[in-house]
Amino acid sequence: MFTGFGFFLFFNTSLNNSVKVNTNWFLLLISNAVSSTHFFANKTRTHIVRTFTPGIMHQNNNLGTIIHPVFQTGMGKRIQNVSAYVKDWKNRHPKGKVFVGCDSKVRGNLVKYAIVICLWDVGRGVSELYRKTERPYEGDRFSRLWHEVMLAAETASALQSVIPEITVHVDINSDERFASNRLYDASIGLITSMGFNAAGKPNAWAATCGANRHCQ
Repeated sequence: MFTGFGFFLFFNTSLNNSVKVNTNWFLLLISNAVSSTHFFANKTRTHIVRTFTPGIMHQNNNLGTIIHPVFQTGMGKRIQNVSAYVKDWKNRHPKGKVFVGCDSKVRGNLVKYAIVICLWDVGRGVSELYRKTERPYEGDRFSRLWHEVMLAAETASALQSVIPEITVHVDINSDERFASNRLYDASIGLITSMGFNAAGKPNAWAATCGANRHCQ
């Protein structure tokens, strides 16, 4: 068992110096984050510093209150084993591509998150699996956006053993004129360091279209 000492995780926004994250530790850390996230920005880089206190994952899950505990299809069919479902889909669609995205909306004192797995049968269309969570709104837009990144990365990690190539879409703009751009390098650096492809706005359709529809 791990007890109450802190871990500090630093993400350098320079992709040339991105941190290689051990997936098992990453899942443990993001599932037990207990302190706030602080963002420091200047013209050239953004540092994200988060303090983690490790614990037992199933006893202290800070990723949100689960509304739909398992993924489900657009027709409402519950998928008890999403990894097996996606693996079977990939076997039947060998040229198919898998995308993961997350989006959120503030509703009163809560933030509602939707996580989607988009299964693109190239030339035929996209089918979706989705799950919803919610958590208290901290009043901080950047904490909310970073939590979207964490949820998408966690979902992609759960599929990584059965799907070697996954693209994670983040609801963060690659255009420096937009405020969310302050998190762009950090989020893309994190995701690529975990072994996934990554894209932000305006190319993050799994987040901005797929997930967006489910968190309204």
